[in-house]
Amino acid sequence: MDAKRFVGAWVAATAIGYVLSWLWHVVLMGEQYRAATAAVARPEGEVQMGMVVLGYVVLGALMAYTFPIGAKGGSPAGEGFRFGALIGLLWILPWSLVMVGIWQVGLRIALIDAVWHIVEEGLAGIGVAYVYGMGAAAPAAVTAAAPSPPPPAGDRPQSPPTWSGGGNPNPPAGGGGGQ
Repeated sequence: MDAKRFVGAWVAATAIGYVLSWLWHVVLMGEQYRAATAAVARPEGEVQMGMVVLGYVVLGALMAYTFPIGAKGGSPAGEGFRFGALIGLLWILPWSLVMVGIWQVGLRIALIDAVWHIVEEGLAGIGVAYVYGMGAAAPAAVTAAAPSPPPPAGDRPQSPPTWSGGGNPNPPAGGGGGQ
């Protein structure tokens, strides 16, 4: 793994996610979130911002680490958004549904939040893809992560596989297979 690109992708995902989260949750939708979570949220003066930042630092690291595993070498915008949106979906939707069952939070705000995180992490994923250099000049660490397709049927060996283990290559159910 290219450490310089990993750290750059980590910083990009963390910064993009945190800034977008603040814009959405505080600036644009702050009133709706405060009203919907008043029964369970900490009062404004007691919010532990260090934990919020730590959460985005961990999320950014996980995104930077996992991106090369599934990258297929497409455009940074398309590949990055697809990856980030999947992270947002996997992270928030199940968690939101569990929290609706535990907290006094309505399903509507939980689903709005889940959809937002699909967008937020999708945009952070674009940042990760750009740092990793997706596109025509994608680094080997990214393109090597995608498995090669099998060769066309005409290029595959045509000889049948041979059995070299002795005995019956297709033993009866329940074991056996002696000679």
